[in-house]
Amino acid sequence: EVLGTAPSFSITQPTDGQIMASSDFSVAIDFSDIGGTIHPSGLILSADKPLVGVLKQDGSSSSTIAADETLTSLFEVSDSSATFVNEGDRLFPGGEVVLTGYAEDAGGNLSAISTVAVTFPAPAHALMVVNTTAGAGVTGHPIPIGLSNFTDLGGAQFTLNYDPTVVTVDSITSVGRAPQNPFYEISEDGTAEILLVDLGGDPIPTGSGVVVNLHASIDSGSPAQIVALTITDVEIANSTGIPLDVSVRDGSLSIQR
Repeated sequence: EVLGTAPSFSITQPTDGQIMASSDFSVAIDFSDIGGTIHPSGLILSADKPLVGVLKQDGSSSSTIAADETLTSLFEVSDSSATFVNEGDRLFPGGEVVLTGYAEDAGGNLSAISTVAVTFPAPAHALMVVNTTAGAGVTGHPIPIGLSNFTDLGGAQFTLNYDPTVVTVDSITSVGRAPQNPFYEISEDGTAEILLVDLGGDPIPTGSGVVVNLHASIDSGSPAQIVALTITDVEIANSTGIPLDVSVRDGSLSIQR
């Protein structure tokens, strides 16, 4: 009689129709099974939009959870409840997000599906310098430029400014989600103008990570110092060419001897 009993499952937080105020939020579920304990692998919760990992200026980032991929690996699970607390390391794109979940017990019985729809504020896209350290006289040092975007981009354009008496940019390459061959122009006055666009029309997909590396040589006579790296003349557009707002985070190159 017990073996055929379905477990229970409900999303208790957030509530259906809730307007989320920020990226700091919690998701909580309750579950039970008259036949025994439900293993964490039997808890399934997903969202219809990606939960995008946010890039930090030290180069670290949380992994992105794709739309419809289970989120329960992020949860702390007890015998009858589980909670995930987000503190800004991952963000949902703005707008309505539908959370859907259920439980499966050891006998293969499924709970009823629990669904809530909530609305998140639109997060700000960000273009940033990833801070690095290099020794005086080093060649080929990568200066990474990272991008956190919460919608597909048709392209991005910007200028990196640096001290040409200390740093010489020799070449620029795209990595990760960006077009393989960037368009760029390096000037002797300490600027590198960069355009990321795919002539075949492929977008820069939603996500976070390094998209460009500037390969630089460091003056061998440079003293130990912090070289400012600033980003100007920024333009990004979505996959249909509509300009988007973007926040900019300047960074630095630490030179050691």
